[in-house]
Amino acid sequence: MTPALSTLLRSASVLLGSAGALFAFADAALADDSRTFTMVNATGLPIRQVILSPHDQSQWGPNLLRVPVLAPGQSHTVTVPGSFADCLQDLKVAFQGNDAQPMWEYLNICNLRRIKLVYDAMSGVPTASYDE
Repeated sequence: MTPALSTLLRSASVLLGSAGALFAFADAALADDSRTFTMVNATGLPIRQVILSPHDQSQWGPNLLRVPVLAPGQSHTVTVPGSFADCLQDLKVAFQGNDAQPMWEYLNICNLRRIKLVYDAMSGVPTASYDE
């Protein structure tokens, strides 16, 4: 092997190793962008799905509820992936055994720590109290 080829291979190895470290750092940074908040089910109905969308866009993401059902009175930590770039989100739930899908609008998930969801099934009006 010539000295020039040896130097070229060493440089390529260093470059590839640096690129791998950069990608690993980027993956860790993306994972750290996730946000969490505690959701309390005060709706009186079991919740089977929690989804978010950037406000007024109706681009609903995946189910963020990582338990089969959140019973009335229970609370659960919801993790929002870093891929949700907008802080201002609408939250929609789907109930078990009920077709209603109420929506809570204008939630700032970047500052949200705890939200208590309330739903009046007779009027169809969702309300909430929350801590930022």
